[in-house]
Amino acid sequence: MKKLGAKISSIVKKKISMQTSNDKPHETSNLKRKFYIPERYDENRIVLMVASPELLYVYWDTKKQTEESIRKTASIESVELKKVLRVYAVEEDNVIPIKDIEISDEVRCWYIPMADTNWEKWIVEIGFVSSRDGFFPIMKSNTAFISKTVKNDFVMGSANLMTKSFLADEKSMRENKRLRKVRKTKGQGFIALVLHAHLPFVKHPEYKTSLEERWLFEAITDTYIPLINVFDGLVDDEVDFRLTLSLSPSLICMLKDEFLINRYMEHLNKLIHLAELEVKRTRKDKKVNKLAVMYLEKFNNTKYVFQHKYNSDVVSAFKKFQDLGKLEIITCCATHGYLPFMDMHPTAVKAQVKVAVEVYKSVFGLIPRGIWLPECGYQPGHEKILAECGIKYFFVESHGIYSGTPDPKYGVYSPYETESGTFVFGRDGESSKAVWSSKEGYPGDYNYREYYRDIGFDLDYDYVKPFINGCGARLNTGIKYYRITGQTDEKDFYDRHKALETAELHAGNFFFNREKQIEHIKGTMDRTPIIVAPYDAELFGHWWFEGPDWLGFFLRKVNDSQGILETITPSEYLEYYDEYPSISPAMSSWGWKGYNEMWLNGSNDWIYRHLHKITELMVCAARENKNAGGITRRVLNQMARELLLAQASDWAFIMKTGTLLGYAVLRTEEHVGRFLALHEQLKSGNIDIQMLTSAEKVYTLFKDIDYSVYG
Repeated sequence: MKKLGAKISSIVKKKISMQTSNDKPHETSNLKRKFYIPERYDENRIVLMVASPELLYVYWDTKKQTEESIRKTASIESVELKKVLRVYAVEEDNVIPIKDIEISDEVRCWYIPMADTNWEKWIVEIGFVSSRDGFFPIMKSNTAFISKTVKNDFVMGSANLMTKSFLADEKSMRENKRLRKVRKTKGQGFIALVLHAHLPFVKHPEYKTSLEERWLFEAITDTYIPLINVFDGLVDDEVDFRLTLSLSPSLICMLKDEFLINRYMEHLNKLIHLAELEVKRTRKDKKVNKLAVMYLEKFNNTKYVFQHKYNSDVVSAFKKFQDLGKLEIITCCATHGYLPFMDMHPTAVKAQVKVAVEVYKSVFGLIPRGIWLPECGYQPGHEKILAECGIKYFFVESHGIYSGTPDPKYGVYSPYETESGTFVFGRDGESSKAVWSSKEGYPGDYNYREYYRDIGFDLDYDYVKPFINGCGARLNTGIKYYRITGQTDEKDFYDRHKALETAELHAGNFFFNREKQIEHIKGTMDRTPIIVAPYDAELFGHWWFEGPDWLGFFLRKVNDSQGILETITPSEYLEYYDEYPSISPAMSSWGWKGYNEMWLNGSNDWIYRHLHKITELMVCAARENKNAGGITRRVLNQMARELLLAQASDWAFIMKTGTLLGYAVLRTEEHVGRFLALHEQLKSGNIDIQMLTSAEKVYTLFKDIDYSVYG
C-alpha cells in the first residue's frame, strides 16, 4: 500500500482557498478600507473569555477619570502602587483570590494560563495594590466557566482498524458477504453521514470581479453540483440512502442571490471557454488531452445541471432530495457566528439561531429539526436557547460527550437528552479519522488528483490571465492535470479511471471498517448504535476531487449489503427509542486543540472588544426602539445585519490561518464601523440615506430580518 498523506494536512487546516505551498498566499483582494474603528472605548468594561480549559483571556477599557480617581485614593495609603489583575476562583458563594498579575498602564488585554487547576468558575478584577498590601479595585469581570475535562479513554468503538491497513482482506470480505445473506434485513447499527456546507456572505457589485466571490463559484462547481449528480444517480438507480446536510443561512442567501447567480454563470462560461482552448492546445498530447476533455465535459455538465435541470437554484435541488426522504437538511447559525464568545449576551446567541430558523422556514416551509453549531462550538446553556427556537438536536465534538455529566452510558454511539429536552449527538473519531486524518485519510492517496497543481500557475501568464481574477495575481482555475504521486515535486499525470477504482476501494474499506466497528460496539450496548460522521461538505469535490464519487460508492455498498450497517438521519434515529440517556455536555469545539483557541489567539483577539461593544449597543437600541417604523426601522434592521456579518467565525479563522488576512480584517472593520456609524445616526436622528441604501443593496441577506430579535 502506498504511503498516504501527501499535503493532505492542508485540507484539515484550510477551508478557504489558498495558493500552492510553493506560491505564498497573495493579498489579492481589491476591497478598500471603508471605515476606521476606535482602538478602545471610553468606558469601564472588563471581559473574561475562555480560550481553553488551560487558558483564559481578559481585555478591558477604563475611563481615564475613573482610574485617576482610584489611583489618587490609593496614593493616600501608599506612594508605591502596582496595577494588577487579581484572579479569583469561585466556589459556591465564596470568591477565593488565587494570584495577582502585575501589568503596565499600556496593556489592555492579557492571557492567563490555568494549568493544573480543578476550579470551574473564574473572575478577574483589575485594580491597584499598595505597598501595605491594600487592594483598590477598579472593576470586576464577568464569571467565566471552564468545563472539567477527562481523558478520552472510552474505547467502545476503537477497533483501531485504520492503524493496520486500508485494504480489508478479500477472503474476510467474501465471508462477511455470505454471512449477511442469513441475517435479518434490519441492520445491527446505523451511520449518520453529516455534511456541513457553509461560506461567509461575500458580494461585491462595486467591483467587476472579486477573488472572494470565487469561493462560492468553486464550491458550486466542485462540490454542490457533483453532490447533486451523485444523489440523482442514486435516486435513478433506486438506491435507498440517508444523508444529513447542513446549509448555513448565509450560504443559502448567496445561492439564491440573482446577482451572484449571474456572476457565477459568467465564471462558468469562462471555464468552459478555457477548457475548449485546452482541448485544442493539448491535442497532440493524448494523456493531457484526455484530461482536458474530461474538464470540458465536467464544466458543460455543471452548466446543464445548474442552469437547465435545476433552474439555477442549488437550494431547490437539495430540497428535492429532502422531499424524497433521502436527505435531511438542517440549519446552522445565521452567519456562522461562534456562539461560545456570545455568552455575555444570550440574546445574541438567540438571534443567530432565530434568524437561521426564519431563513430555513422561508425556504423549506418548516422549522429545522437539527442545527449544526458553527465549528461545533458549544457552551453549556446553549441547548436551552435551541429548544426555545424549536430545534430538536445538535452535534458536539466527541470530548463534549466524554467530558459531560454524568459519564456517557453509550459513549458517542447514542444521542443524549439535555435538560432542555433537546438531543445531542457526539462525533465519532474513528470514521472522522478515515477521511480527515493527514496520515491515514483517504484523500491523501497518491492516485487522487493533486489540488496544488493548477494550470493557473503552471501555464504562461498571458494565456491564463483572461480566465483568472482581474487583480493580476495567479489563481486556481480548477483545471489540474496531475495526481498526488507522492511527497515530491515531480508529479505524474492524473489517471481518472485509476482514481475512481481507488475511490471505490476506499469506499469498500470504509464500509468494511464501519461494519467491524458496529459489531464491536453492539456487543457493549443494549440498543442499536449510531455512528455520527460529520465532515465539511467542501472537502468532497473541492479539496478531495474524488470525494463525491467515494460517497456514492459507499452509499451503494450500504444499500446492496442489506446487512449490518444502514444509513440513517438523526431525526429518524430519535424515533427509534422512547427514551434516551441524559447528559449535560461539556464545553467543546471541533477546532484546533478542541476548544476555542482557533478563534481566540494573538492573531484575532482584538475583534472581540468591538463585537461585544456593538452587541451591547444593538440590544439597547432594540429595547429602546420597540415597534419602530419607517426609516428608523430600516436603520435598526441594517444594524442587526451588520452585527451578524461581523460575528461570522470565518473572519477570525482566516486571521489565524493567514490566508487573505487583509480581507478578513477589512470585512470585520467594515461591519463594525458601519454599525457604529448607523448607531450614531440613530441617536442623532440625522440618517445618511445614501449609506443606508447602499448597504441594503450590497448585503441582501436576511431581507425579512426583524431587529426586535435583539429586544
